[in-house]
Amino acid sequence: MRSEKQRPPLFFSLLLVAAGVLALAASFVRENKESVSVTPSVSRDERFADLGNQHIDSKEDEHASYNSVPPTSGPHIGSSVAPWGVHDEQIPDELQVHNLEDGGVIIHYDPVRVDGDTIEKLRTMAGKYVSQLILEPYTQPALPSPIVLTAWTQLLKLEQFDEERIDTFIKKYRGVDHHSKNE
Repeated sequence: MRSEKQRPPLFFSLLLVAAGVLALAASFVRENKESVSVTPSVSRDERFADLGNQHIDSKEDEHASYNSVPPTSGPHIGSSVAPWGVHDEQIPDELQVHNLEDGGVIIHYDPVRVDGDTIEKLRTMAGKYVSQLILEPYTQPALPSPIVLTAWTQLLKLEQFDEERIDTFIKKYRGVDHHSKNE
């Protein structure tokens, strides 16, 4: 007869197997949880339908609504463009769209959601370009993200300063002319 203190070898084997399965499951859950939380969501360029390049005389002229905020194409003042470079005030949408048509890229930032250090980093980046780049605060309507880059039919939303993503967007779209072949 077995004493109470003796356990059959099968009991210990099952206990070890169960502990091993639990440890393996916990490891699997932890690895998957870490891979999800460590990998940030990467913003992708968003493409919007081309609304054409109808010229209007002034920002007060009635025109079709834009399909993005800030706009990436559509009706715009045909007689002038905004000066390239750093701006301290928002440029009217109807003017900046002409800059996009001319191959420009615009970096828009929400001055309420972007701190002074980040604005200085954006100014430094913008200072590298003599033409076809604008940096501007954008307040009306509200930006979908603290920092937004636009080019003709293209938009990139950033929750924080990302020099590599900004440089990539600028290099990809700056200098691409979008005038109609009939102009």
